[in-house]
Amino acid sequence: MDAKKLNKFIAPAMLLVLIAGMCLFPQSTMAEDEEFKVAFVLLWECGDNGWTAAACRGIQEVKEYYLSQGGKLLEAQPNGYLIELPIDSRLRVTWVERAGDGPDSGRIIRDFAYKGYNLVFATTFGQMDFALEVAKEFPKLAIEHCSGYKTRTNMNWYMARNEVSAYVAGYVAGLMGYHKVGTVATHPIPEVTRDIDAFTLGVQRGLREAGHEDWASLPDLNTLIWLNSWRDPEGEVQAAQTFVDGGYDLVRQMADTPDSAKTACYGGVPAVGYGMDVKQFGADCALVSTTWLWGPHFIKKINEVLAGKWQGDSSFYGGFAAGMIGLEGWGEGVPEDVKAKALALVDELTQKEIAAREANQDVTTALGIFCGPILDPTGETIITAGACWTDNEVLSRRVFVYGIKGQLPQ
Repeated sequence: MDAKKLNKFIAPAMLLVLIAGMCLFPQSTMAEDEEFKVAFVLLWECGDNGWTAAACRGIQEVKEYYLSQGGKLLEAQPNGYLIELPIDSRLRVTWVERAGDGPDSGRIIRDFAYKGYNLVFATTFGQMDFALEVAKEFPKLAIEHCSGYKTRTNMNWYMARNEVSAYVAGYVAGLMGYHKVGTVATHPIPEVTRDIDAFTLGVQRGLREAGHEDWASLPDLNTLIWLNSWRDPEGEVQAAQTFVDGGYDLVRQMADTPDSAKTACYGGVPAVGYGMDVKQFGADCALVSTTWLWGPHFIKKINEVLAGKWQGDSSFYGGFAAGMIGLEGWGEGVPEDVKAKALALVDELTQKEIAAREANQDVTTALGIFCGPILDPTGETIITAGACWTDNEVLSRRVFVYGIKGQLPQ
């Protein structure tokens, strides 16, 4: 997303990206010429072509956005930049790659606190407890943590509704008649299982709309192979090759590299990418990729802290309406009518998210993806007719819907 497109998204419509009534550069609570320091603690490398690459794209969008609004680039380093803002202050952005999700990530966050940073983004689930420890030690430091669930007065969590884009991607696959899907799954945590569930439900919806009720009712519509890792290039290739050799008609990538999607392509099997647009990495067979879009949220939170309006002990769980998820890299083989139906569904889900937030209603319930009757793989009802999962349930549940073949590791 370039600066022009990002500015077009943020400034006019705002769509939950900037707080209501907030100016582009609000009156800062800092002294004149003081540096406002923001840090990002990254799981892996910006060149990982997946999760960390998406975060790094968001970091660069922060730079492009402020420069497009009159900022001046003063420094550009391999792991940071300094921008002079039109409010008599400077924005310093720094990031650390390969911080991991263990104790070392806590050391890095603490080091930023000692250096007087104002805002730190911890970007992966495993950094949660370490970030919380630092938040307790440094109550003036604002921390935004991705994918977790713990908060305090100076620490929030944020997450994108990955299951919503997965649902639309599955819908595309179903409309095109794919009914023997192989998913290269990562870790069996709720973030992953709800994505797998939503993708499967989307495939079922697409198949039914395309007149394939028999295929939509298959118990092995979506078969899983678990990596138990976010990034395992060798394991990703092996899993994808297993699906190719087994006659599967579609491979769903969920790991941080495009290797499983590329392996599918090499074997003549279409894929659905994950995290970033996998076509740019050589997976030309991809129907589409479900992508993370972090730039709008980063800008929103930086602006809030600059304005002295940031509040801790809260959470934000955003979907299409918040600009936090996307569908990118549409394949040439996707029929125009299928793409049109998918984009219409995106618009429908976007409007439902906006309406639910405006009415202070539960967004997951309003979206309707997880509304009953829904069965588990054994045929037992997990969501009764007329009932829907809530945000809290979709964030915490680890169950599979009917159509998924594969054990849920403990």
